[in-house]
Amino acid sequence: MSKSSLLFIIIVITSSVTILAAKAISNHKSKHSRPKQAAVYVVTDTGNVRAFRIKPTGLLSPIKSGTEEIGCKVEAVSIGPNRHFAYIGCVNSSLDSTSQPFIFRCVISSNGTLKFPSSGLSDYEGAVVSFSPNGNFAYVNMPQRIMQYRVQPDGKLKPLAASVFFAQGSGPLIIHPSGRFAYTVDNKANVVRQYGIASDGSLRFLSPAIVKTGKTPLAFAITPNGNFSYVVNVSDNTISQYRITSQGTFKPLIPSFIHAGKSTSQLAVHPSGKFAYVTSVADDLILQYRISASGALMPLSTANIHTNTPTAIKINPTGRFAYVANYYKGSVSQYRIQSDGELRPLTPKDVFAGIKPNQIIIASH
Repeated sequence: MSKSSLLFIIIVITSSVTILAAKAISNHKSKHSRPKQAAVYVVTDTGNVRAFRIKPTGLLSPIKSGTEEIGCKVEAVSIGPNRHFAYIGCVNSSLDSTSQPFIFRCVISSNGTLKFPSSGLSDYEGAVVSFSPNGNFAYVNMPQRIMQYRVQPDGKLKPLAASVFFAQGSGPLIIHPSGRFAYTVDNKANVVRQYGIASDGSLRFLSPAIVKTGKTPLAFAITPNGNFSYVVNVSDNTISQYRITSQGTFKPLIPSFIHAGKSTSQLAVHPSGKFAYVTSVADDLILQYRISASGALMPLSTANIHTNTPTAIKINPTGRFAYVANYYKGSVSQYRIQSDGELRPLTPKDVFAGIKPNQIIIASH
């Protein structure tokens, strides 16, 4: 498979961002216990989900019996409130006769392994579940509509009174840290679509409802303080930069974009809000940036790190370590994040992750 072909796989998968795992915090009580240690899940093209725990040194250690053969093409893994449940989005499953994407819910055990339902039946339509920061609400972006849910204590998703919000968009819903706003990219219209979130969890259009991006926006991220946002545009190899106003709308910075590597696919912002990292698949690079006080991305003194077809990057919630999925190498590279934001390989640098890993999800404490 060529790197250009791989890019189309990434577009489907990340629709990932960055995706991917929700850092939701919920007040719900549950009989299930959350993982005692932070768990890392790596998704491969073959339908496997491999589970690892993070050692104090930052190295990944495979969890015994932590590899699951899902029996479908995994589109996404979303981590629910309190990290008690994971929501697996699949297509073309041997467990389901249709080719429509569906989601099933599984329990995260205390050691981080995933306990799958014995029935193998799908719970919901869609692929990616996005959770509000308080853990009360969940959203699933579908073609021309967004499904709206309230999260129950047992992890089930109950449709809101207005369960369907009709809207366009091609990526998962990204929730603002305040929980008041939400966004999705539309890689056909080359825009970000902007929504407000009411106290009952229902969505509404902001004004303006859209903001322009570069060509084929693929993934984006918001800084932890909610002040800035960055969108990776895969067709013109740029990153759009925005300030987020108090009304939740995006306002382009000056400059409104920077040039990046070829076939950029994923973006991760450091928990401190000081640094950002972008994967460049065609260039085999991780691009490293400092986030200035104005929100503009500035290359670090070591502007990039060489790796092998990096399809995903995730940062540990402590901000000390970063993990990169190397598609053709079948590995995850492990890095320590220095005080200046630069990535330094751990020893060993790589851990085996299965055939063609394409996503990394972290379930923190």
